[in-house]
Amino acid sequence: MFLPKNVMLLIRSLHIYLSMFALLLVLFFSMTGFMMNHSEFFGIEKTETAESKVTIPHDLLPAEGAATNEIALAAYFHDTLHLMGEPDTAGAGDDPIHLVFKSPRGRDDIEIARATGEATITHTTKSLTGVLSNLHKAADTGSSWKRVVDATAILLVLISLTGLVLWMTLAKRRTLGLISLAVSVVVCAGVLWIIL
Repeated sequence: MFLPKNVMLLIRSLHIYLSMFALLLVLFFSMTGFMMNHSEFFGIEKTETAESKVTIPHDLLPAEGAATNEIALAAYFHDTLHLMGEPDTAGAGDDPIHLVFKSPRGRDDIEIARATGEATITHTTKSLTGVLSNLHKAADTGSSWKRVVDATAILLVLISLTGLVLWMTLAKRRTLGLISLAVSVVVCAGVLWIIL
């Protein structure tokens, strides 16, 4: 395989520096993927639950028949009780009012009695391995971490393609590389054929 020297230099540089840049992310996703594959051993599903109660200021509660200000309620819990994560206000119009805050570390389920303003908060906290599993899946992480996951996927594609091109330029080892690639494709296709 012949490519101009400047193209090869660019491909080699891309392969080296993209690999180094993505090293920690590749290690993270490979280790957490292994953990998720053995979730019982690593206790990924283990959680701790606690409950607390607070009274909501009456000015945040709607009058009878009025709509609930979901944004103001969510801001109150975020600012006052420092609940983390994205608020889900789908049940804010119900009676009792339901709010949920979700983050990789767990969730906070809030139930507010309209008449009294008393809120019961159920805190569910995941184990460290559960948090790492959520980060791997980008579950309840928000858009910033999802962009990191997308960028990692793109980096892996580029690293793989530049590595393949570099291998193809090694005349003495090209055949062995193609055989390895063919065996990999056959093994993966065979396993998929069996399980699907």
